[in-house]
Amino acid sequence: MTSTFTVLPVPLDHLFSPGDDINSIVTEALATIRWPDESAGISDGDIIVVTSKVVAKAEGRVVEAASRESVIDQQAERIVAVKNTPRGITKIVQTSHGLVLAAAGVDASNTDQGTVVLLPVDSDASARQLRDHVIDRTGVTVGVIITDTMGRPWRLGVTDVAIGSSGVHVLDDYTGRHDDFGNTLEMTVVAIADEIASAVDLATGKLNNAPVAVLRGLSHLVIADDGPNILRTAPVVVVPFIDLATGAHTYPDDRRNAAERDLFMVAGGACVENLLIRLAAEGLGSAWISSTIFAPQIVREHFGLGDRMIPLGAVAVGVPAQPAKDRPPRRAEDYIIPVD
Repeated sequence: MTSTFTVLPVPLDHLFSPGDDINSIVTEALATIRWPDESAGISDGDIIVVTSKVVAKAEGRVVEAASRESVIDQQAERIVAVKNTPRGITKIVQTSHGLVLAAAGVDASNTDQGTVVLLPVDSDASARQLRDHVIDRTGVTVGVIITDTMGRPWRLGVTDVAIGSSGVHVLDDYTGRHDDFGNTLEMTVVAIADEIASAVDLATGKLNNAPVAVLRGLSHLVIADDGPNILRTAPVVVVPFIDLATGAHTYPDDRRNAAERDLFMVAGGACVENLLIRLAAEGLGSAWISSTIFAPQIVREHFGLGDRMIPLGAVAVGVPAQPAKDRPPRRAEDYIIPVD
């Protein structure tokens, strides 16, 4: 499917601060917009895109900080890489949200001296609240995406990506489809929400005081519910963990401790795969969802578990709604790399 869409920036003459009712502010601003065809406001199928900075400010995520580096360390679930640059040291970290990005998303721009802005606590929840508010006030069915700016591994420059959404298809899975040459696609999953985020950023820019935009023309991506809801509707959900405290050895150096953790992650993944195979053999449907991996601390707190317990996603289990699709057989030799 090819689509033509329009992005309309929504300038806001408002400096967001903790306690602001961002949902009302954005909804009121949307009522005043005018499109190139002279229509006004929003319509069913529109997608509202909001930068995380204003969401975070309104939610009180502005903190005083004598040292930005100390706040970055506090927000980091783990340090992925450290890069020395002419301007200093940049830390690439994984946050409690599961995001991997520079400086844990801690932003010292567009905020008072001596303060920094953190990421929203739960961007999906923030998107859902804004969407519910817009629908309640206008009766219009929309999608919402919350964005942040990130770099890419081994690439210069930054781009906007989605860090939260509600009511939007965020992925398009091409697995099982065929290209023009009859080849079956095996791994192609398009990050639709990220592509929308970057497209909108081109229209709004970084310095135009337009933290909100509306995208029109992709109504087929807007859905009635909040988003993928497999885990919410499954009759059984299995949440697998690996327990480093019970089985892992502790070494005096970080290298071996990291290798030990990786070993347990691989072993745990094999166990999950065996579970999926067994469920299929029993005639049950299942789907592995990675979500808990990206918020390990939240999952541990929910279940009352120790810091050494690492979640490995979640498995939705139930009676399949329809038979599994046929897939072409795979030959083992296609996956063997010869070594000279």
